[in-house]
Amino acid sequence: MTLTADETFAELHRIADRFIGCGELTEHGGRVVCHRPKLARFSYLHFFYPPADDAKADEVASLTGRQPRPEFRAFLRVHNGLNLFNGSIKIFGVRSNNDRTFSSAMSQPYDIGLMHLNPRVPVSADDMLIGILGESDRIVLTSDGEIYRYQVDSTNVVEKWTSLSNLLVGEAKRFDQYYDENGYLKPEICVENGKASPFPDMNMYELVKKANRPHKRLMRWISNRIGSV
Repeated sequence: MTLTADETFAELHRIADRFIGCGELTEHGGRVVCHRPKLARFSYLHFFYPPADDAKADEVASLTGRQPRPEFRAFLRVHNGLNLFNGSIKIFGVRSNNDRTFSSAMSQPYDIGLMHLNPRVPVSADDMLIGILGESDRIVLTSDGEIYRYQVDSTNVVEKWTSLSNLLVGEAKRFDQYYDENGYLKPEICVENGKASPFPDMNMYELVKKANRPHKRLMRWISNRIGSV
């Protein structure tokens, strides 16, 4: 049975509630759950972004050149994007600006229009790139409502779901088992063959190194700051 947007998010919030004891912030219908200070001052495990109004949801078509399917638009009206399990599940939305402060990060998702500029997987005129699973796998919503997972820079579909709700609830339950009660990845996890691995827990210094674009002065500054973030 396919859940409605409201039912899907109710289940996702229920899963996130396990970590309420680690801290929670709410603002304008958005919610962040599980502060993880060992990684960074403003590191949280889950971001549920505030709902998009009708005008913002309508922007998806102009930003992507595609009409969003009704179920995706309904999702945006409940939460304008998601970032769950440290980015292991990302659903794009519509940004109002490019501000990078924590307040903005709490309320604004990865921009769906920007991600369509270079999708790095096949996305037909009737399909829509709507998110990322694991470290970099792309999530594509097809014209018939199915969800395809592609490894980045590949044309091969590695996994399918019958609906967006099935993807979100199923993968949230799977990723949940990889994290301890404080919201950090367990030291040893066993990922089922063929499934996406969770995004690794890394501090700011490690993230910059992984980006493959290290700037020496920035790296030195971050290295000096690690003790205080």
